[in-house]
Amino acid sequence: MENKSNMNIAGKLRAFHWVLLVMLGVALTACSRHHISFKLDEYEFIDQELKKNIESVVAVEFGKEPDVPLDIYFRDPNGMEVSPYDYGGKAKYSRETKYDIQIFTHHHEYYGRSEDGLQERLRACCVLGNHICYVYPDDRYLRKTGQQQKVSFSHDDNAMCACSEDEVFLNIVNHNEVQIVQSLR
Repeated sequence: MENKSNMNIAGKLRAFHWVLLVMLGVALTACSRHHISFKLDEYEFIDQELKKNIESVVAVEFGKEPDVPLDIYFRDPNGMEVSPYDYGGKAKYSRETKYDIQIFTHHHEYYGRSEDGLQERLRACCVLGNHICYVYPDDRYLRKTGQQQKVSFSHDDNAMCACSEDEVFLNIVNHNEVQIVQSLR
């Protein structure tokens, strides 16, 4: 009887050790993953027709990743050149041109721990379709809504981001229409 009791205790200890090892593994895995959460002031487009036109471009150009945040930079009208540069023997940008708006994907995993201070670098956001868009407010196009959007994401310090780096350059024509100048996807 005593021998059977010792076997039960040994079995329970072995099970306890397995549970402890699994919990330790989960804890160590959780340590390499961290979560960021903050709020940004939300802006909206002043011209709703311009917003609708930009949203239609975003739906096509960034549709394969509908929930990825985007960075949007507004330039002075016709104020920035996209120049070709050598990329493995081929020019990545095929021509020089001028553009008003630059939109590109923002993958939090790609930037790693540098995203920990993202709330200190960002000033505002707007929403286009399903995308939250990080913007530097330009009063020619955007106005503050008085609302805030919660930005929340987590990433694994050890993971490699297999993410696309899509980018599109637009010109604003006739005050609220948009024209794709260059699309890199």
